[in-house]
Amino acid sequence: MTRTRRRLAALLLACGGFVVSGCAAPDDISEAYAYVLIDVRTPEEFAEAHVVGALNVDWADAAEFAAWADSADPQGEYVLYCRTGRRAAEAKAYLEARGFGSVLNAGSLAQAAAALEREIATG
Repeated sequence: MTRTRRRLAALLLACGGFVVSGCAAPDDISEAYAYVLIDVRTPEEFAEAHVVGALNVDWADAAEFAAWADSADPQGEYVLYCRTGRRAAEAKAYLEARGFGSVLNAGSLAQAAAALEREIATG
């Protein structure tokens, strides 16, 4: 387990034990992040609020999500979140079935922001 995964797992456990995933359009994905943060909510939900640095990949749009997964590195580390963690859990299972080895479900928007110690961008 990488240092980033250990730290993230500890933070997630401290915030209620959720492990989730998600996707959105990047605000500022820094090289300092060893993982890709994905908000799997709809573009409308993402526009209302999202974790800074998240990439929006809409789980409800099967074609969009599949196209993103086809272009993503299955060896990368991914952290997903959504409104409650349900869609992130479904997206996590989908990615794992396609051979992605390091996918975490961070739960909800608030849980992901707290666990990752990131701000929530609004509007």
